[in-house]
Amino acid sequence: MADTGSASVQLDGVHKRYGDVHVVKGIDLDIAPGEFVVLVGPSGCGKSTTLRMIAGLEDISEGELRIGGRRVNETPPKDRDIGMVFQSYALYPHMTVADNIGFALKLRRTPPADIEARVREVAAILGLGDLLQRRPGQLSGGQRQRVAMGRAIARRPSVFLFDEPLSNLDAALRVQMRAELAALHRDLGTTMVYVTHDQVEAMTLATRIAVLHQGVLQQVGPPMTLFQRPANRFVAGFIGSPSMNFVDGVLASDGTGPAFSGPSGLVVSMTHVDAGAMPAGAKLTLGVRPHDLVVGDAGPLRGVVRTVERMGWEAFVHVDVAGTTLVARVEGPLAARVDLGDSLALAVPDGVASLFGADGVALGRRRS
Repeated sequence: MADTGSASVQLDGVHKRYGDVHVVKGIDLDIAPGEFVVLVGPSGCGKSTTLRMIAGLEDISEGELRIGGRRVNETPPKDRDIGMVFQSYALYPHMTVADNIGFALKLRRTPPADIEARVREVAAILGLGDLLQRRPGQLSGGQRQRVAMGRAIARRPSVFLFDEPLSNLDAALRVQMRAELAALHRDLGTTMVYVTHDQVEAMTLATRIAVLHQGVLQQVGPPMTLFQRPANRFVAGFIGSPSMNFVDGVLASDGTGPAFSGPSGLVVSMTHVDAGAMPAGAKLTLGVRPHDLVVGDAGPLRGVVRTVERMGWEAFVHVDVAGTTLVARVEGPLAARVDLGDSLALAVPDGVASLFGADGVALGRRRS
């Protein structure tokens, strides 16, 4: 498909209010041409509202929005050069697949021969070539979602906006469609802004993730940066499945630098963390990913297995350590034989854990 170019998207201090309800609170976000940025967060965090402001479907209460460097706060949706795909397919049931894909072009009075060529081009990209004469009622959910994407692609916009497009699909089809969306982005190179509450979708699709919570942008960065270096406890708990383990304790010292002192005699060296002028005894929270916990016969933490989630080669075990539940990932033979009531020892290796202050903000890391 011919490339018409992709556009940047900039949100500068963007707010959205509905009367006294402040939904989006001063978002600053720069999206470069060709990026795939995913807005993620729990229900009610303001992500869909933010997308709808980019689309022009919601007015901006305060701040400035630019697409391709052009201020578009008051620009109607049809003049923003965007293509939007919604959670609902919103297809015309009486039209064929071909007519649905080409409908926006027909409204633009594009010559019929050009519409036909564009529709066939889009159908080839999305694997819809054999379905062009069918109607939406004759298609599967995944096929209908492809048609909805095809309708947006046919317009050749400079920015694609996706509002939870996979949430109506079953689990297997969501996995397939994620792969197809990633391939589509590689092929088209068009800027994509995608909204989801599913952090797995965010991790697998995004070049950068923007995490929102209660209308506030928490952190923006590549998926693995957010996974390995979360800016605060909310991001740490939201990104990653299963979620990061949290243990409350205090700042101590192991003789070589800062350390975390927690329940059951747990002491974890945190020499990779910059504790600054924080005093000994300051309240902290240790965060450690399930796959970073070392499971074996020896370790400073010993607990009883309360739940086992078997995934085949790997399993996630929920271990009760003196009233605190820690989730650890095990694999291979141990994943097959671990069972409820087993006693396991856990250890936290140096350099993998995060520390969060009483305000929930992550302590910085020392430069190596």
